[in-house]
Amino acid sequence: DALGWDYIDISPFVAGTLTIGFIFGAYMTETFRGGILAVSSGEIEAALAFGMPRWKVFLRITFPLMVRHALPGFGNNWMVLAKTTALVSVIGLHDMVYNAGVAGGSTRQPFTFFL
Repeated sequence: DALGWDYIDISPFVAGTLTIGFIFGAYMTETFRGGILAVSSGEIEAALAFGMPRWKVFLRITFPLMVRHALPGFGNNWMVLAKTTALVSVIGLHDMVYNAGVAGGSTRQPFTFFL
């Protein structure tokens, strides 16, 4: 009320999802940006000199090489994202590991949920 704004009420799930989504969206963007920058400009220039259209250069040259460079960082980001879900327990939600443990305990098949 100090600024004349009303109180915005959002659920803890939405707040946690938006926060983690924005943070890891930026991390993933930087991972793929680094993958694209790792592709040699000489390979792109050679494909363009050969007469390939830009979209075909991207699909056949840039994209496969970018994936090769970005895949390790992408995997690391997903691993950290899975561990970051534990931070939402601070706002009253259960994280993925807790839910997997509960589901594994009730079905007596813990490895199904942890894999």
